[in-house]
Amino acid sequence: MEEMFCFQCQQTAHNSGCEGRAGVCGKKSDTANYQDELTGALIGLSRAVRKKLALNPDASFEHADELILKGLFTTITNVNFFNDTIIKLIHEVNVEKDRIYPDIMNYDVRHIWEDQEDIRSLKSLILFGLRGMAAYAYHAYALDYVDKNVLDFFYEGLEAIASEKSSDELLALVLKTGEINFRCMELLDHANSGTYGNPVPTEVPLTIEKGPFIVVSGHDLHDMELLLKQTEGKGINIYTHSEMLPAHGYPELKKYSHLKGNFGTAWQSQQSEFHNIPAPILFTTNCLMPVRQSYCDRVFTTSIVSYPDLVHIGEDKDFTPVIEKALECKGYPEDHPMTGINGGSTVTTGFAHNAVLSNAGHIVELIKAGKIRHIFLVGGCDGAAPGRSYYTDFAKAAPMDTLILTLACGKYRLNDLDLGSIDGIPRILDMGQCNDAYSAIKVALALAEVFDCTVNDLPLTLVLSWYEQKAVCILLTLLSLGVKNILLGPTLPAFVSENVWKILVENYNIQKISTVEEDMKKINQMEDAATLGSNPFMMAGRMTDATANAMENAASNPNGAMNGFVGMGMSMNAGGAGAGFGAAQSFYNQGVQQQQAQQQMQQMQQMQQTEQQTAQNQSGQQSQDSWKCACGAVVTGKFCTECGAKKPEPIQAGRWKCKCGAMATGKFCPECGSPKPLEDGWTCTCGTVNQGKFCQNCGAKKPSGAPLYRCDKCGWQPEDPKNPPKFCPECGDPFDENDVQ
Repeated sequence: MEEMFCFQCQQTAHNSGCEGRAGVCGKKSDTANYQDELTGALIGLSRAVRKKLALNPDASFEHADELILKGLFTTITNVNFFNDTIIKLIHEVNVEKDRIYPDIMNYDVRHIWEDQEDIRSLKSLILFGLRGMAAYAYHAYALDYVDKNVLDFFYEGLEAIASEKSSDELLALVLKTGEINFRCMELLDHANSGTYGNPVPTEVPLTIEKGPFIVVSGHDLHDMELLLKQTEGKGINIYTHSEMLPAHGYPELKKYSHLKGNFGTAWQSQQSEFHNIPAPILFTTNCLMPVRQSYCDRVFTTSIVSYPDLVHIGEDKDFTPVIEKALECKGYPEDHPMTGINGGSTVTTGFAHNAVLSNAGHIVELIKAGKIRHIFLVGGCDGAAPGRSYYTDFAKAAPMDTLILTLACGKYRLNDLDLGSIDGIPRILDMGQCNDAYSAIKVALALAEVFDCTVNDLPLTLVLSWYEQKAVCILLTLLSLGVKNILLGPTLPAFVSENVWKILVENYNIQKISTVEEDMKKINQMEDAATLGSNPFMMAGRMTDATANAMENAASNPNGAMNGFVGMGMSMNAGGAGAGFGAAQSFYNQGVQQQQAQQQMQQMQQMQQTEQQTAQNQSGQQSQDSWKCACGAVVTGKFCTECGAKKPEPIQAGRWKCKCGAMATGKFCPECGSPKPLEDGWTCTCGTVNQGKFCQNCGAKKPSGAPLYRCDKCGWQPEDPKNPPKFCPECGDPFDENDVQ
């Protein structure tokens, strides 16, 4: 067996690199080498695509796009341990490469590992960032959301790491990787909220009820939804595990009564927590650990996850084997209590950007009153390496006038703690998966807009842990946005050279964690220095009512905070909300009440309009100034007060998007003069005429052989009955199988 080399995760051997016959993650050397070969094949495919594009800029590569996402995701730590599936994927990539542009050579990734230290470091940052970003893009792709700019960058980045480039060129590409990942995370946020609704604060029990059940791990909400549908009415309860916990906050998943609670804690404890479990476990994505004998007959994989001798659920997504195993195992004979790492019996999730920003006015009041002094983002990827108790201790040491935002599996270090609340706002706010890092970004941007400063000026501290490549690309996003003063641990990445680290320290003041006491002291010193100066946030007592209103506007239009922003802050992964569900519910209800009050005011204003408008409203029709959002709310502003969605632009018949990006309605583009696409294209629900598989304006997937639809609630029919919107514009009811004519 040929020896391996891998240093992409935090727990790499001796913090320098896994070598020999196996890695710390349990991956054997031949598997690691096949994954390197797959990476080299993906670089070859990228070369072929970019050569083809040079000859034909309008060429599309739908299958290549899918292979790039699947291939890069497959190489992430703890995703795929099965040589056969990797070899099959290598073959698919090579076939597609030769079809696009024959005689293109693949790349030997060992050239990267053997390169000059700083070049190796920068190329590794790009490659690992691309792997992490592919995971986010893959989840959006599963929900039929794509972004051409994101897809194009995968080809650019892969080709670049196999090219001769200077350190300056590579450093610029490192930051561009972070920049594009920001766009990718935004896409995934739209995909998740657009499909399953905006998350709401939800208390999740850790006790497993008696009877048959299935544990679902990973990150893929689409797979979770399909399993919930297939198990409905079968007497089988569904429990989330690790990063699947935030599924409980999504309205379209919450509606399934058999989605009961959460099993266990973070991914690294699965071998002990799954020991002799009387139920099957379904892995939808990472993080799978080597499977032990005591439960190996009950583990199933799907999507890109693969492990030798385990049953794999293919693209048909028929979970019958999992369901049959659950009925066979029968579950626990009595209710089975479990606890979090700190002994808590419940956790709370669902504090995504919509829920937090709906309480923006209340948060501003607390800041003005001096009741909220600092905000921490604590956590990130969890892992088994020593030193991760730091994050639990840090949360405990955080002063009572501070809030703690959390993301990802690092939440399990603290999400069952009861740290109290501040006037109804829980001090621990779990914002979701690592996939949900965009939520934290939105909140940070809204705060920065209100206080007319950059995120670096806010009393906001990022105390982050990392493990794998999705965390790497989020870190790159933070750097690309100019975020400084990040505390990172438990160790520094082995693939970051001394010189590259020096650049990060000099430009971003990124630091390795030390002790809780020492780091808290440094934070307090920085805060004191800001107070003595003219920091807008620290001088919150001088805020006017107009400033408070600006924050409330950011709640109904969180996207507005992005306009003109210079330097963001927040992201990565972290941990939970354990201040009691009463506080969580109060927090959420306050935001809902604010929104309802705003809607009532709008309705009163509408009542004062002309008699004609009043009559239209009374008959259930919209006024000229109002519009109906996809969530069902009737509003009058530019943004929905219920979900924050932007008012759609009026759809003009025959509208189409040019390759230059401009929108047009005539035969030629007004910007570049290009002709309108051929009439054999298809029209998206947004009005854009397209020819590829996905809409080039909104990313929606082209319908194929779609049935005719008619709203089963109000009878409304789309202009194109084969291509309905996701929600009825008249009553807000979702289009599903019940609407098929």
